[in-house]
Amino acid sequence: MFCSSRLASDGYRSGYIALTGLPNSGKSTLLNRLIGQKLAVVSEKPQTTRVNVLGVLTRDDAQLIFIDTPGYHDSDKKINRFFVREAAAACADADVIVHLFDAKKVKKSGLNNDEGFLKTLEEATRKKIVIPVLSKSDLVKKNELPGIAALISGTFSFNEKAVITAAPLGLGIPELIDLAVKHLPEGPMYFPEDTVSDRNARDLCAEIIREKIFRLLHD
Repeated sequence: MFCSSRLASDGYRSGYIALTGLPNSGKSTLLNRLIGQKLAVVSEKPQTTRVNVLGVLTRDDAQLIFIDTPGYHDSDKKINRFFVREAAAACADADVIVHLFDAKKVKKSGLNNDEGFLKTLEEATRKKIVIPVLSKSDLVKKNELPGIAALISGTFSFNEKAVITAAPLGLGIPELIDLAVKHLPEGPMYFPEDTVSDRNARDLCAEIIREKIFRLLHD
């Protein structure tokens, strides 16, 4: 859908931004914070996000269409391979990729698993803007964050330095949005201004119910 109220000739920017990362890296929490309302399921259990979830943020100067993707993980199970394909497809179609690094996990285990994901998407990411995000920064000591961010920048050749965020607190969110807008191409408004997602109310309610099941059941 195209909305002609804002056009590329006006200097307006628009495009798709894929949120990627390992399971439980904070993608869904970040999406909900970026849009300002609950769209994506949030749970401590891995693979809570099963399909790509789209959220739309419209500003006076740009329309950002975020895609929350399933967490990357290496597995032989068919359903898990499907999740990885969903994430890869979102990256292939996106104008910008925002890759989340869980600050606590990077501190504890390094970047090996993230390297596997980015290698899988090497062809897609080589031609696209990748913005690294150090998520869940409130879960590590403040004086440790510069070192973790430097490790990310020293390991990968990203277009930007890591943006330090804590989505539940709103930390780093304005900076991330401005950085994403900077890298979006000029283009028209794809969705009406009041649109926040391409999902209908029934689908959103179903996701919220599934979230509660994930939180309450274990086996």
